[in-house]
Amino acid sequence: MIRAGILGGTFDPIHKAHLEIAQMAKEALQLDEIWILPDGDPPHKQTNVSGAERLEMAELAIDGMHGFSALDLEIKRSGRTYTIDTLRELKRIRPGYHLVYIIGGDTLYKIETWRTFQDIAPLCDIAVIARADTQERQLREYADMLAQKYGFRIWIVPGGESSISSSEIRWRIARGQDVSDMLPPKVERYIAKKKLYRDERIEKLRAVLSPNRFRHTLGVEETAICLAKRFGADERMAAEAALLHDCAKSSYSQEEMIAICERGGIHLEDDEKEIAQILHAPAGAVLAREEYGATDREVLDAIRWHTTGRKGLTLLEKIVFLADAIEPYRKPYPGLETIRELAKSDLDAAICQSARDTQAYVAARSLPLNPSTAQMLEELEQKTNRNNG
Repeated sequence: MIRAGILGGTFDPIHKAHLEIAQMAKEALQLDEIWILPDGDPPHKQTNVSGAERLEMAELAIDGMHGFSALDLEIKRSGRTYTIDTLRELKRIRPGYHLVYIIGGDTLYKIETWRTFQDIAPLCDIAVIARADTQERQLREYADMLAQKYGFRIWIVPGGESSISSSEIRWRIARGQDVSDMLPPKVERYIAKKKLYRDERIEKLRAVLSPNRFRHTLGVEETAICLAKRFGADERMAAEAALLHDCAKSSYSQEEMIAICERGGIHLEDDEKEIAQILHAPAGAVLAREEYGATDREVLDAIRWHTTGRKGLTLLEKIVFLADAIEPYRKPYPGLETIRELAKSDLDAAICQSARDTQAYVAARSLPLNPSTAQMLEELEQKTNRNNG
């Protein structure tokens, strides 16, 4: 009987780690064939490109790999795609095959949530790719439980841990970053030719911002995501606000930015109108909504206050304010490393130090501190004193 391994997934896009997993299972379990099976309309995920494109990328990825083929079974099926339906169909159209369904370690723990999962046991064996020794022991214990309770035949395949993910690839492609170490060459060329995974907002920012400003923008986005993870903010909102925070910093004059703010209903104090360096923040909040499709009020407020800060900053506003100050491409300035170190554990302390440094900078030039920044600093210092007291 021919032994065939099935590796399913969205493959959005397929990458080198997918192929490595499949090859591990093929060799460890002596499989005759490997079938790459892109999802059609999976119940647990949304895809970014069409099923036909994901299938074509899978075919390109395995071109020249002995015993590998890509199946369009789920791509052609209308409606939601469930594993049990696919296995039944494969049994019907390939009756002489012994099927082995290949999954990752995390997926094993979710099997009991699958649709009619008990009916899967008679249809196939399951090969689980274990990423580390500790995971392997835990997986074996859980696999034994499933075998005893439901009759599953589960094989644990030791493998190497991979940091590659399709979401990371999509993120990098949208920002024009190198992905050659993640993708098979033919897939990389296909994506470039078809211009897949492009983000229209990023392309627009790349066109209107200077190269250094665009690099800064991506640095702020990357830092804001890290800070959001660290301090429990919404990562999507942090990324959007950071990405658009300097969208008005292109070719707009001071008068044009004032007009944009007035058009958007943002009231400017006299000191804000007089300082061109801070006008791009309120103007950016208007342009982010009008030209880049940002609609969330919290996101727009984070853009509005990212330069001066204000009293009563929200968590998202704090994150974007700080990310703008400490992003990795920021030109070094006195106190930068101290702020970065504080940002690892205390968001308020880092912002407070940043505001103090700004205060010292403007004082040395006999300039006043922006009132919003002064109010923010006073509030944070009072909070710090209360906590320490």
